[in-house]
Amino acid sequence: MTSTNQPAGTVHIGTVKASIWRRREGSRPDYTVAFIRQTTDESGQVHVAASFRSEDLASLARAAERAEAVIHDLQADDLHGTSTSEEATRLRDGSR
Repeated sequence: MTSTNQPAGTVHIGTVKASIWRRREGSRPDYTVAFIRQTTDESGQVHVAASFRSEDLASLARAAERAEAVIHDLQADDLHGTSTSEEATRLRDGSR
């Protein structure tokens, strides 16, 4: 069985991934963001962490800024029932 619960968008900056989640709060959706650090070791095994190294902080800050922009576009879509710009769509689809 596969889950249909997918993030409304994702942003990747270096090893940092931001997943943007839509949740219903009353009559309008609200958004939350989860950040992880994802690396792959020499054997190809993927490792995920919820803590960040000092050298990850700039990427974390950029991912947070981009996530905020994507959420702004998603909220505009929610309000107006329209589609967002190509840039926001790319960011939501996980492009860098």
